[in-house]
Parts: sequence; C-alpha cells; structure tokens
Amino acid sequence: MLERKNKKISDLTEVLDQQMRLFSFKYKGVMVASSGGLDSTVLFHSLYEIYKRKKNFNLAICHINFGLRKNDSELDQRFLEDLATRVKLPIFTHKIDKSTYSERDVTSTQIWARNLRYEKFHEYAQEGWLIALGHHRDDAAENILIRLARGTSPGAMLGLQELNLPFWRPFISIPKDKLAHWANRQQIQHREDTSNDKMIYSRNVIRHKILPELESLFPGAKERLFRCGLEAWQLGKYCTEELKPAIDQIRSNEGLPISWFLDKEQAIKLQILSQSVGISKKGRKAINSKFLNRVLELIEQHRLDQKFGAIQCPADGGTFYFKAKRLFLKKEQKSGTKKLKEKPRFSRNSAGHNSS
Repeated sequence: MLERKNKKISDLTEVLDQQMRLFSFKYKGVMVASSGGLDSTVLFHSLYEIYKRKKNFNLAICHINFGLRKNDSELDQRFLEDLATRVKLPIFTHKIDKSTYSERDVTSTQIWARNLRYEKFHEYAQEGWLIALGHHRDDAAENILIRLARGTSPGAMLGLQELNLPFWRPFISIPKDKLAHWANRQQIQHREDTSNDKMIYSRNVIRHKILPELESLFPGAKERLFRCGLEAWQLGKYCTEELKPAIDQIRSNEGLPISWFLDKEQAIKLQILSQSVGISKKGRKAINSKFLNRVLELIEQHRLDQKFGAIQCPADGGTFYFKAKRLFLKKEQKSGTKKLKEKPRFSRNSAGHNSS
C-alpha cells in the first residue's frame, strides 16, 4: 500500500498536512510513538504520505516493548521493524528492563507503562524530535470522564491537547471509527492489543461499557464530551492569563494579600493556586484537588489567627507560606545534592535497529 503511485491523498493526510503548516519546523523531525495498533499505525501511514510528497522533514518510529504480553509483545515490535524496513525509515525500539516490573501494581499497570513511555519520549524531545501520538476523539472523551471522576479542575478536564509541545496529537478531534474506516479502505495492517479488552483496567471499563451506554442514551455523547472539555480548557487558559498578575505576586517576595484572594469565587481560587505551582520537572501536575482544598483550609485558618504557616507541595512543586496576611510560594532551591542511582528502566535492543 505504501508504495502505490498516483493514489488520491486521503482526507486524514490533508488534516495532518494543514496542521503541520501551523507551527514552524524547528525540530529534528517527527517521531511517531507507535504500539503497532490501529491509531498509531494509521498516523504513521498518513504522515508517510506527506513525507513521500514533500521530503522536507525527517520521519521516524519509536516503539516501547514492555514485554508484558510475552510473544505478542515481540510480534508487535517485529511488525513495526518490518514496516520501518519496507519504507526505509529509522525506528527506535526499547525494551523495558524486567527489573522494573517490581515497581508496578496490576491495578496501575497502565499508569506505570504511561510514565515509562513519556520518560523516553521526553528524552527524544530533548534531542529535537516532535513526538506524534495517535490519540483520537474517543480517547479524549474517555480521558475527560476519568478526570471528572477523579476530581480534576475544569481547566484541566481535557488533558489531551492537539498541540502541547513537544507532543502533537493531530487526530484528537477525529473519531476512532473514521480511523478504522480509513485503515480498511487503504488496507493498512496493524496489531491488536488484547489487554485493551481486559476489564481490570478502569479505562477499559469506560471504553467498553460506560461510553457505549452514554452513546445509546444520547447519540453524539462522545463528540459533546470532547467539545465540553475543549471549551473548558480554552476558558481555563483565558482565566489563567487574566489572573497572571495575582499568580506573579504569589511567586514574588511581595506575596498576594489573603483578603483579596479569599474574596474570589472557589473556582478562581483553585485556578490561582494550581497555576502558581505549575508543572513539575517531570511534566506532571504537582497538585490535585485534595491538596488544593487543604491549602484553602490553611489560608482561611491563617486569616482567622494570623499565625505563620506553610504546606509543601507534592512533586517538588515548592512550598506555600502564609505570613502577615499574605500568600507566598517558594520554589525549592536544590544544590549540591547527589542523585541516587536508579534501576535501569530500558535495555538496549539487540536487533540491529537504532536504540538508546
């Protein structure tokens, strides 16, 4: 399929081509993070169509082999290596070191795997790659439901954004059935991950039970969930820009008057606190709703008794201080500390392909 001549370019390829024109190419190239499944394989084929026509950017595949499905995991990797060989493009494959398995719990395997994936993706991003991910609209709807159930703030409801550098999700507004239709029409082969059907994972329960029920009750529910998450993110972004002076005050030696802060609506107070902490070095939010509400309780208490107080943020987010009726955030200054040697998480691939 990849080498056919004079084939009409698909509408999916046109979507990607239009998006690529919106951001300047200051990257080494586009690296498609692929499991071998439908979504990421369709993403690679679509980008490859653009690459063949333009040849104005580098294109590569990255695959993380967790080895959790034994022979199936090896077949996934071989499938992608064969694909890369056919189109003569580089593939970067990584096998998870088995010593890392002890760090996971069966109920949080997906979170463990995600953290390891993004750890490697960030390494490639530092080398100059733009990381392309195959998330689609159905993924976004699932993510929104999960975040709502866990108590996320409205501004963080969406989670998966189209362009959140160095990550690019060009299919985020496209439903999965359209990707499946295109794959069938173009005769694109891909791998099936049987773990996606296991009900021990909360995301699979939402994917196979809750969302289908919502769609049967309210046709178009996934589309509306996505739009709601997108609008909430846009409003949150605007709100953050408007609140920037107050956030800067908290981070400065001046501090923010607690009386001004407490006079605001609950959602505004939560937004100020969360954006003051911002993003941790590992790229994850340093706080959650439970922590934010604890900070609010302490601020209210400080207003009443005016005692000095402090609460440390998780994930190296810094420390909130309450002093003289003002709110401060002090970021930790780490110097002269030695980093403990960690267990190896990745092992070098011995198949002769590129590996770190």
